[in-house]
Amino acid sequence: MPPAQPNHGKTGARPAAGKRPVGKVKQTAKQAHLRITKLDLLAVLKMSFLFGFSISLILFVGGFALWHLLLLSGAIDSAQNLINSVLGNPAAGGAANLQLGQYLNNTRVIGFFAGIAVVNVFILTLLGTVFGALYNLASTLFGGVEVTLEV
Repeated sequence: MPPAQPNHGKTGARPAAGKRPVGKVKQTAKQAHLRITKLDLLAVLKMSFLFGFSISLILFVGGFALWHLLLLSGAIDSAQNLINSVLGNPAAGGAANLQLGQYLNNTRVIGFFAGIAVVNVFILTLLGTVFGALYNLASTLFGGVEVTLEV
């Protein structure tokens, strides 16, 4: 064992060579400052198309599932009975009997939701591209958006 060194008024011991001092060590974070000035309109068009397609697919499947849920729960038959009671009894010489089954079948419901999905894809793609072009115009006037990334 090495001989003890006298401590002449020193309050703390120095760390041994090659070892770091114990305690909080302040680390500086690496940062990157970026400015988004232009958007590629073709990339915006592709992304808004994919976003619109996925939203339309979700709405199509959800709408058709809701239709089947209403059909299986008997809500469509209850609506049929309500409409016939409001219009009157056709056997008593009242208005003609309205049959929802003639108008609301699976083919028409699928066609309706498919049409809504196609329109939705078109509108979302158009809006995404127009807003991308408006952002490019605004970024030339105001300089874009500054983003800070930290690691």
